Amino acid sequence: MKDPRDGQTYKTVKIGKQVWMAENMNYDIKHSYCYDDDHANCEKYGRLYTWAAANYVCPEGWHLPTKEEFETLMSNVGGFGGTSGKMLKSKQGWEPYEHEFEHALQDGNGIDKYGFNVLPAGSRYFTGDFYSVGVYAFFWSATRCEGNYAYDLDLDYRNED
Repeated sequence: MKDPRDGQTYKTVKIGKQVWMAENMNYDIKHSYCYDDDHANCEKYGRLYTWAAANYVCPEGWHLPTKEEFETLMSNVGGFGGTSGKMLKSKQGWEPYEHEFEHALQDGNGIDKYGFNVLPAGSRYFTGDFYSVGVYAFFWSATRCEGNYAYDLDLDYRNED
């Protein structure tokens, strides 16, 4: 998919009946950030967006997924509580972790079975602090929840779901 606003091209993938971008958006708008304010991180991971910015960043014909669309995606790749996260995560870039029972170092990488290629891009607090690159991937949904919050999909290095 080529974004007509800036000419950037993004890979897409079809999982079930849904078509997803298989790369994080990297469209520069107000309230979007490169991890650690380093442009190289935008090239590697895409941009980090506030929820308000995320609602306006998608090019024409695309939209921020709803909570229900994320639930359908996860159901199509193994469901919550299964190995869905491992199926979607990239094959490299995720930090290793110590297993809580075996006390041995475990691989945090996924197998990217569907070409979704989730990268551990980390996040940015509203205070401006960056955290968890290599450890987490956070994806906003368009669905509001209680208070001034929105549902999101989080993948991390320790869990397969």
